[in-house]
Order: sequence, then structure tokens, then C-alpha cells
Amino acid sequence: MAPLHDRQPDRRPAAVPGILSAMPPCTVNPSQNLLHFEGGNALSAFRAQALLPALQAVNARITGLVARHVHWVMAEPGSAPDHHPLRALLSYGDAYTATTDGPLVLVMPRLGTVSPWASKATDIARNCGLVLHRVERVTEYRLSLKTGLLGDFLGAARKPLTVPELHACAALLHDRMTESVAFERDAARHLFDAQPAPALAHVAVLGTGRSALVAANTDFCRHDDTTCFVIDCPLDSIDSVRAYLDQCASSPTFRYGMDVSDTALMTCLVTSATDDLHVHFVDGGGGGYTNAAKTLKAVATISA
Repeated sequence: MAPLHDRQPDRRPAAVPGILSAMPPCTVNPSQNLLHFEGGNALSAFRAQALLPALQAVNARITGLVARHVHWVMAEPGSAPDHHPLRALLSYGDAYTATTDGPLVLVMPRLGTVSPWASKATDIARNCGLVLHRVERVTEYRLSLKTGLLGDFLGAARKPLTVPELHACAALLHDRMTESVAFERDAARHLFDAQPAPALAHVAVLGTGRSALVAANTDFCRHDDTTCFVIDCPLDSIDSVRAYLDQCASSPTFRYGMDVSDTALMTCLVTSATDDLHVHFVDGGGGGYTNAAKTLKAVATISA
């Protein structure tokens, strides 16, 4: 059994501000010793066209989608990183030349985590002699909306998307397992919020022996009121597990999706080459959680 992730905080969208077209290449936030640097294009034309039909199913007035990377840098306390080498290091890929207007969907690494990209980029920056605490990268998506011929002629303001529509668009643009989403640029500052350490847990091995280890090794986390876990069991126990879940599913408040595999896939996430902390993610082979989620979605659709 392996925990997947923590519950994501409820981040309701605030007002959707536009970003000035003449943003400076680097902006400093003295309160947190943060800087951010405008990055290059983050979305190919092919990918944007592939996403457009799904976005238009949310609101037919959506006519286009563009995206750019923005890099956030947290300096070490008391230090003042040189902006010029940082800007050079974070300048890569195709330049962003699209609009900076329209509803904003900010996709960032999951709050409370350090992304693999950040770990690698931070190590590279330090190897280049830069003194900093961490570099993070977020993606800013901009949606284009149409107003109609009369609205364009009169210069009328475009009707904004509703809050549910913004949420629906965001769901199409991010992976809720590994990413968080917000609707204003400054929300990326929370990537650097200090996270309190979890309470130390003790396993009473001497008192209860094997049962204590089994209980400690079958912990799991929930996400969006969904429990995700892997069961390692003999083949002849699968029918019993399924029968038990079917019995639970007789309740209108219980639904489940299940996938059976004779192999497992384990991924080891190492946050830094200089740190011995690591996390193991366990999934079933051949689809695992993805197949189970498809089954659960089908059941939920039929029950709706």
C-alpha cells in the first residue's frame, strides 16, 4: 500500500486580472525575497488546437488558447541574486509573442511539494555559481473570448467566464494528481510557503508486533473524497475483494473502480541529488489507477 498524495486545498478563483503587456523581465517581491522571470512559449499550436474543442464545449465563446512559462526564484535570506545570469539561464525555447489578455489559468506544481523540474533547475543554478534557495516554473494559460461583430465594433468589454466555467477549463489544463491551479499570477508565491512538518508517528512493534507493522503499512490518503490504494493479495482472494466492494456499493454513497493486474509498477521520487529523502509511488501494471478511474467514472455516469 502506498500513499499517493495529500488532499489539495480548496482554492476558489479570485478576480481574473489581466497582465500588462509591458511587464518587466524580472519582478521582485521583497516580502518573500521572490523574483519572477517571464519565460517562453509553453504550448504548441498543434496542442492548442487539440485542446480547443474541449474548451469550447465549456463555453462556445472561447476561440483560442496560448500559454507561457513564468519562473519564480526564491533567494537565500540576506542574499541578492544577480538578475543577469538568472535571466540568461531561464531564457530558453521559443519566445512568447502571443497575447497577455484574457482569462488566466495558472497551473503550477502541487502546493506543498517540490517538483522534479525545480530540483534539477535549482541544482543547475547552484552549479553555475548562483546563490538561491529554489527555482520553480509555472505555466500561465490565456483564453481568448469572442464578443460578436457589434461588440468588437463598439469596443465593448467581453463577458467574463463564470466561476464554474473557469473551473471546468482549469480541469482540462492541469493534472490534479501532481499540479495545483489558481486564477491569478501572484498565487504562485504559495509554492514557497513554509510547510509544517507532520507529527512523528510511532509504531508499537514491541507491544503488538506484526499487526502494528501491517496497520502502519496500509495507510493511504484521500483526494477529492476518493480513496486510492493498492491491494497486494493472492489471486484466489480477488473475487472476495470484489464481492465485498459490490456489497458496499449497494449504498448510494459508495462507488468504486477496480483494476486487476499480476504486476506492479513502483516509481521512486528523489527530490535532490544531495538529499536522501525519497518517496515511493506504487501502481498496478498495465494501467492500474488509470483503468480503475475509468471504471469509476463509467459507474458514476450510469448512476447520475
